[in-house]
Amino acid sequence: MKKFLAVLLAVITVACVFVACSKADNKDTTNESSTTSAVIATDKAKIKDSDAIDFIKNAYTKKELGLDKVKEKYSFMISENGVTIDKKQYIKVAANVMKKNDTTSKDGKQTYSLTPVGEYYISFNGDEVLMKDLKTGEYKKLDNRYQDYSAKGQTNNASTKK
Repeated sequence: MKKFLAVLLAVITVACVFVACSKADNKDTTNESSTTSAVIATDKAKIKDSDAIDFIKNAYTKKELGLDKVKEKYSFMISENGVTIDKKQYIKVAANVMKKNDTTSKDGKQTYSLTPVGEYYISFNGDEVLMKDLKTGEYKKLDNRYQDYSAKGQTNNASTKK
C-alpha cells in the first residue's frame, strides 16, 4: 500500500509540473502574437515614406507645426510602422533634434540621442492630419492640405521637365 501511494504521489507531482510548464508556454505565445499584431504595415497609405516627410515640411509653416521656437537644428524622420489612434491608422512623421553623446558604443563608435520636438500623423486615406502636443499627449487636427500639396507637386514636376 505504501509503494502504491508513493507512486501515485510521484505521478501527480510530475503531472502538475507538466501542466505548469504548458501554461507558461501558452502565456509566452500570447505575448508574442499581441506584439506582432501591433505592427501596422503602411503599404495601403496614400502618402508614405519620403512623400509624407515632404508633405509635412512643405505644406505647413514652422509656426503651424510648433517648431518656430526650436533653436537647435532638427530633422524629420518617418516611422517604419503605422500607428492606430482612435481606431484609425496613421503614418507618423517626427521632428527630432539629434545630439552627439559623450559616450561611445561598445565597439567604439560614436553614439547619438534623439530628442523629439514634434510629432505629426497623416491618416492612411490622406483625409486627416494630426499634431501631437508632446507635453499633454493630446492630438490637434491640422488643416488638411493633402490635395493642395498633391497639385503643387504636379505643378513642380511639370515645370522641371521643361
